[in-house]
Amino acid sequence: MKNIFLILFIISGILSAQTNGLKNLYKPSNAKTRSISPENITGAKGQGGMTTLEEGSAAKAARKLGQGWKVNPYILIEPGETATLGEINEPGIINHMWMVPTGDYRLMILRFYWDDEKEPSVEVPLGDFFATGWGAGNEPLISSIAICVNPRNGFNSYWQMPFRKKCKITMENQDDAVATLYYQIDYSLQDIEQDAHYFHAQFRRVNPLPFEEVYTIVDNIKGKGQYAGTYIAHGANGYGWWGEGEIKFFMDGDKEFPTICGTGEEDYFCGSYGYEEHLSDDGNQWIYTDFSSLYSGFHHIKYEGKQRRFGQYRWHITDPVRFEEDLKVTIQCLGWDKDGSYLPLEDDLASVAYWYQQEPHTKFPPLPQPENLVINFDPSLSGIDERNIFIDETIVSLKPGNQKNEIRYTTDGSEPDKNSLLYTKPFKLTEQTIVKANEYSPKSYLLSSIKGEFIKQAPIKSRKVDNVENGLKYKYYIFKEVPIYTTGLKKRKPVKTGRVEKIKFPVKELAEAFGCSFTGYIYIPVEGVYKFTLLSNDGSVLYLNKKMIVDNDGAHASEKSSGQEALEKGYHSFQLDYFQAGGGKALKAFIKGPGMEYQEIPVELFKN
Repeated sequence: MKNIFLILFIISGILSAQTNGLKNLYKPSNAKTRSISPENITGAKGQGGMTTLEEGSAAKAARKLGQGWKVNPYILIEPGETATLGEINEPGIINHMWMVPTGDYRLMILRFYWDDEKEPSVEVPLGDFFATGWGAGNEPLISSIAICVNPRNGFNSYWQMPFRKKCKITMENQDDAVATLYYQIDYSLQDIEQDAHYFHAQFRRVNPLPFEEVYTIVDNIKGKGQYAGTYIAHGANGYGWWGEGEIKFFMDGDKEFPTICGTGEEDYFCGSYGYEEHLSDDGNQWIYTDFSSLYSGFHHIKYEGKQRRFGQYRWHITDPVRFEEDLKVTIQCLGWDKDGSYLPLEDDLASVAYWYQQEPHTKFPPLPQPENLVINFDPSLSGIDERNIFIDETIVSLKPGNQKNEIRYTTDGSEPDKNSLLYTKPFKLTEQTIVKANEYSPKSYLLSSIKGEFIKQAPIKSRKVDNVENGLKYKYYIFKEVPIYTTGLKKRKPVKTGRVEKIKFPVKELAEAFGCSFTGYIYIPVEGVYKFTLLSNDGSVLYLNKKMIVDNDGAHASEKSSGQEALEKGYHSFQLDYFQAGGGKALKAFIKGPGMEYQEIPVELFKN
C-alpha cells in the first residue's frame, strides 16, 4: 500500500508539472515548428536529410543506401574550432535540445547569443549545462522537468528560450582531440511578448576554495528578472561531511546580509541528513542515497581517488527567485571540526546558475583556462601517509593515478614543481624528512599532490605480562550531559563493567548518548611498524603504551583516522575510548603490519 501511495504521489506531481503543456496541446496556434540538426543545419522547411554521400559525416555507413538514409547525423569539431550549431533569424522559442557528445565535456563550451548581442548569454561547459559535471562515463540518470539525462549520455534540455530577432548557438572545442556531437534543437517560430525575459546560464569553478572564502555562484546580475536554477559539482577534498554551508541570495541592494538565507547545502537541494552519508563496514567506501526528482536531485559519483564527487541540482520553476534591480548568489563550504564547531573547507566547487532577465546583461567573467577546467579522472597520487614511521630505513614507493603521468618530488620539505626531481623508481630514506610530490599530466596540468612526514623511531619495548586472559575489559557510561571529546569519560562513573572478546558495543540496549572504554593488552606477533585505523561515529581515540596513536575524537558522523607506531614483538598496553552523542553510531578498529593485511584487529590479539 505504501508503494502505491508513493507511485500515485509521483504521478500526480508529473501531471501537475505538465498541466500547462497538456492544456496547450489542443489549442490552435500560428507558431511554426522547426528543428535544426546536422541533417538540417538551417532548420528550413523541406530541407532535412538532403546531405549527399560526398558531404556526409556517416557517408561510409550510408554508401549502399545513399541520400536521405542517415548520411549526416553528427558533426566533428576540430581542436580549437568553434562550430556553429544553428542560427535562427526570426522570432521564436527554443523548446527542447538533445545532444550526445564524445569528448571532454568540460572542454566543449556551449554558447548562446540572443538577437544582436556580441557577448553570450549562455557560456557553460557542455556537461555542466546538462547537470553532468564529472565527465564522460560519470553521467547520472536525471529525470527532472528542465534537464533529463538518459542512458548513456542522452542530454536533454527543456528550458524555454525565447528570442525576438534571432539566435546563434555555438560549440567550442578547447581539447586537443576531435570532438563528435550528435544534436537536435527543436524550436518554434512565433511572435514573442514584449515583456518576455531572455534565458541565461553562467559557469564558475574554484579548486581549491581558499580557506574561509565564500563561493560565488553568480554575481553582478543587473536588471529585472527571475533566478531559475542551480547546478553544483562538489568535489570534497577532505574527510568527513562537506555540505553544511548556507546558500544566500542577495537581491535589490542587499549588502552584508541577504534577503534569502538557506540552512545548509543539502537542505537547499531538498535533501537532508547528509543524503544518508555513512561508511561501509570496512571503512573504505562512502555510501550515499542518490535521487532525481522533478525539481531537485543528488548524485554520488564513484571515484577511486581521494576526492569524493557529487552532483546536485535545484530548479526554481514553481518558486522562482524574482529580483528587480540586481542579484548575487553565494554558498559557504562547511564541514564539522572535532570540537563540534563548523570547519571551513577547501573543496573543489563548480557551478551553473540559470536565470531569466531583461537585456542587456552584464558581461560574464572569463571562463577558467583549460588546465583549470579539466577534471582528473585517474585515481590520486598515492603511496605515503601524512605520518610515516620507520625503524632503520624505509623505501618510498609513489604510485601515479595513471602511468602516462609523471611525478616530481622533493625530500627537504620544499614545494615541488615541474623542475623538481623526476620520480622513476622507489627510493630509500635513512633519516627523518618530509617528502612532497606532485603528479602532472602529459600536458603538464597539475592533477594531484601528496606529502608525508617520515619519522625514524626505535620500536617501543613490549611488556612482560603473566596470567593473561582472552579479550578486553570494558567500562560502559551513560551521559546526561554529552561530552564533545572522549576525555569526558574520565570524569564519569561507569554504569556497567565486564569483558568483551573484541571491540564492539558491550550492551544490547544502548542509551541515546553513551561511552565505552576498552582496556587490556594487544599482542604484536612480529617486530615492525603497525598501522592502526579507527572507524567511529562519534569520537574515538586509541592509546598504546599510554601514548595516543589514533585521534578520531570529537562529535562527527562516520569517519576514520589512522596512526602508525613501531612496536617490539610481545604485549603492549591497549586502551580505546569512545563516545556517542546521539543519532547514528559506529565503532570498528583495524590493523595492518608485517605479514598482516588490513583487517579488523583479530580477536586472538586481545588479552587482559
